[in-house]
Amino acid sequence: VDLTHVTVLITGDFNAKNSGWYASDTTSRVGQQLHCLCLTLGLHQMVDFPTHTSPSGSSSCLDLLWTNSPQIISSVDAAAPLGASDHAQVVTVLNISCHHTRTTIRGAQTPSHTETYLFHHVPSYVWSSINLDLQSQDWAPLRDNGNVDDALAYFHHVLHQSFIHHLAPYKAFTSIPKPGISRHRYPPWVSLQLRLEIKRKRDLYSLYRKYPSLANLSESKAQANR
Repeated sequence: VDLTHVTVLITGDFNAKNSGWYASDTTSRVGQQLHCLCLTLGLHQMVDFPTHTSPSGSSSCLDLLWTNSPQIISSVDAAAPLGASDHAQVVTVLNISCHHTRTTIRGAQTPSHTETYLFHHVPSYVWSSINLDLQSQDWAPLRDNGNVDDALAYFHHVLHQSFIHHLAPYKAFTSIPKPGISRHRYPPWVSLQLRLEIKRKRDLYSLYRKYPSLANLSESKAQANR
């Protein structure tokens, strides 16, 4: 496989362990095979922190990010899990240039047409609202179903509906922050109490990342499931 003329980004839950990725993990057979395969393909693994916590409190690096262009990765960090998930979100910032400020979301597809919605610059508070929508979803039926196509279609539907709900198509938003105004802007329906709950969730997860313990993990998950 020749990957020299394309930029490759592969991410997901690989359910494999390798001490070369996270020193506290014990290398598994699958982890060793995956590591050798990706090195052969010229891919670099960018996640070096635990992304999964078992019920017993042990942490492992299972959610990986492979690329053949590590120079485009500005940072990789963990964020609080979505809903009741026991996997952290892996947040990646790419060092790439954007030539436009439009976000395209494709809606329902039929043999005759595909609905397309254009959003001119999505403000940061909209992403926060969409994140809350995703956290409030019950994802258990998707895990139990085992059909990848159904799971992807359902996730696409939830994301599409959230965009339509929070951001009317073709509506322009300014991205120039005003002096003295916090960059975390929220829509009017997000009350002060809700903002404090969001902040507390982030703080508790940061505390668990810094001081991993069952007590801190339990408190973080309890706040995430409120």
